Amino acid sequence: AGCLHVTVTMPAHARPPGQPFYDASLEDAARPAGSLVRAEPLALPPLYRAKAWRILYSTRDYAGRPLVSSGMVIISTVAQKQAGPRKIVAWAHPTTGTQRACAPTLAPLPHKTILGLNELVSLGAAVVATDYPGLGTTGPTGYLVGKGQAYALLDAVKAAQRLPNGGLGRDVVLWGYSQGGHAALFASQLAGRYAPTL
Repeated sequence: AGCLHVTVTMPAHARPPGQPFYDASLEDAARPAGSLVRAEPLALPPLYRAKAWRILYSTRDYAGRPLVSSGMVIISTVAQKQAGPRKIVAWAHPTTGTQRACAPTLAPLPHKTILGLNELVSLGAAVVATDYPGLGTTGPTGYLVGKGQAYALLDAVKAAQRLPNGGLGRDVVLWGYSQGGHAALFASQLAGRYAPTL
């Protein structure tokens, strides 16, 4: 099955699904929501002023059942204008498909799936982007199920905060369009109760 990336259907990805990074146990899923299960460095183009990781983290579906999701974290190495911990943009991607292989982190150039990333890096921001459960990881995708996708977006931020030496703060902007706009709107409604530390 093909996957949409931006507006192009792409049948191939850099890493086929089922690779060990994306596989998780029931114990991994049962960790507190927002726990970082694992992370690995993600390559960026030479001279790109940021560090990046692919992450796997625990989250919940719309009914509160435990599962895992994958995503990516790009942390600018450019100094912010404001003092203090680095600000976070939680990116919620538009529809890429509903198959496991359609995860943005599986794209040949994963960082290119984040709209405006170059500008955000130049401003010194950190960007956290969920794949949503079922894309990359096993399990149902929950396509346009607002509550579950909101949880995945907020839990990705909590997991990113656990990266060593990331320097991430609590200030978060939720940003997305299409499917991602839907997820961001739900996350904005639920954040006060579900993620009060953000």
